[in-house]
Amino acid sequence: MNISDPTTPPDILASLAKSSETMVRRAVAENPNTPVEVLNTLWNKFPESLLANPIIAFWELTEPAALQKNISPAACLASYNHLRKKSADLAPQIHTHEALKKAIEHAFHKDDTRVFAHAPSDPIAGVRLMFVKIAKRDSSSARFFYNKAPESAWRDLSNDSDPAVRLCFAELLRGISNQNEKPTPSFDQAARALTACNKEDVFIQLANCPTIPADVVQRLAVSHSLVIRCALSRCINTSLESLEWLCKDSDESVRLAFAKSCRLAQAHTLLLNDPSMEVRKSLAANSCVARKILLQFDPNDHPAVLRNVFLHGRAGEELRSRIFTNANPEFKQVISHSGFRLTPKFYFAHKSHIPAEVRSLLTKRNGLHPQIAADLAADPAPDTRMNIARRLRGQYCWRDQDANLALLERFATDPEKDIREYVCTDSRLTSKQIEKLARDAEPDIRMEVLDHILSRLEDYRNSKSRGSYADLYHETQHLFVEAANDPTASVRLRLSYAKETPPEALGILFDDPDDEIRIKARAHTQWPFGAVLDFEKAHPQLKGKTRHGDTTPSLRVLHDFAQSPNPFLRQLTARCYRTCRADLRLLAKDLNFGVSEAALARLVKRNKVKIPNK
Repeated sequence: MNISDPTTPPDILASLAKSSETMVRRAVAENPNTPVEVLNTLWNKFPESLLANPIIAFWELTEPAALQKNISPAACLASYNHLRKKSADLAPQIHTHEALKKAIEHAFHKDDTRVFAHAPSDPIAGVRLMFVKIAKRDSSSARFFYNKAPESAWRDLSNDSDPAVRLCFAELLRGISNQNEKPTPSFDQAARALTACNKEDVFIQLANCPTIPADVVQRLAVSHSLVIRCALSRCINTSLESLEWLCKDSDESVRLAFAKSCRLAQAHTLLLNDPSMEVRKSLAANSCVARKILLQFDPNDHPAVLRNVFLHGRAGEELRSRIFTNANPEFKQVISHSGFRLTPKFYFAHKSHIPAEVRSLLTKRNGLHPQIAADLAADPAPDTRMNIARRLRGQYCWRDQDANLALLERFATDPEKDIREYVCTDSRLTSKQIEKLARDAEPDIRMEVLDHILSRLEDYRNSKSRGSYADLYHETQHLFVEAANDPTASVRLRLSYAKETPPEALGILFDDPDDEIRIKARAHTQWPFGAVLDFEKAHPQLKGKTRHGDTTPSLRVLHDFAQSPNPFLRQLTARCYRTCRADLRLLAKDLNFGVSEAALARLVKRNKVKIPNK
């Protein structure tokens, strides 16, 4: 059987492709009837057979688009290397720019080291540039180049005649260096070769390589470019000579860059006494600066510098204490900074050195220690105490913790009216504290407390929480009775029209000397919930229903109310549509004009009697 015969069935050719005989497999690779998958496998091993196979010419003639589709990237790379090895021209129909790009990308993806054979030194600059761009495309490609590229590839690309290739290769070195890869001799030699080209754009890329050798740093340190000199602050192999040169740079921005560097501890010592305050300030703010450097800062330095030293995580209590004690009042605001962890030990040790305005600022700090908050709650300045009081309604201070309750107790008796008024409606106040505030010397506070209780009672009524309503009502009823005799008319007026005011208090207000209060107290038409609650408390052994619905008293209770000494209850009984005629007739003869008038009006509505002429 002739293997080269193009009429040989494809299945037989596929079987022969597995032969151990090299000549047989080569012949199969050159047969146009071999399946495409088998051809690509064989062409990868016998690249010369790709060009010798007539199928290439057939594809090119009949379907040019299928040519690139049918030839795999691996086969394309193999034929490319074969031709470059022979110094022959590439096949234009096969080795197009797009085909070579896919072949190189495929090689980097599959870690195929054959890609380094000729592409880095290809006579066509476009191919070399394409190779480097693919190598620096992502970290995995750059790592593959770093680990597998031969020394010749490094040498050829660093000495490339094309400026675009050199610049792109410098960018590749920057990417490799920033991956914290350990420098190799090939890397160092490539960096030195690129330095020799004396191009600023290449120098900028090299300066941003943290691992370039010391001699390259020294060469770049004398550059006229500010960008290059600033970028050298990241280079870890900088010699002491170069550091001294750069830390004395005439441009402040270069020294600032080295003051912020975390990699060059020697630069920190050199910049400690820099003439620029901004440089010293940045150095003090550098989290990588050692404590021994912080201790060497001049205690009379600029407040902005000392502030950063004070806030530094490595400063220590002793250094902070020395700075704070000798600092001016304006500087001492530093302890209100959120970046400083204010401990009770530091606060109480330096309390005598903290000005009033700084103590006020401390009250606005997040995470203020309870011991410090308690001390500030007793501060002589009312504004400071008020700020602590406001914290009780903050994100975390609303909880019933012992520290918060102790502050609340302190503020409930504060000499400042505004502070007592602010906390008087806090739901965590105890009964004794509420009682004391309800008897406060200031009418506004008394009214605020009572108004808050009335609001809570109304909320309980609306939510039908009868048990909670009854508990709060019986607990605070006596406060409203006292308030009904309050010397301040505005307090009595607020009670006179509130729906939840206890009937006993309204009975006192019923005959108040103030006309407006008296009119408001007599204008009620709805039964307060407290009317039935008072009756049930006074008659615990009474059997049967005491209410009709939620608040309207039953007939039995209405009969008792008709004989009550409380004129408010007698008037509401007279107005109630469920009151019996006998009780209405009795109430129509009441000595209180408001009660008798209401009873007569109710009887008229029932068309039983007429109002007599007065």
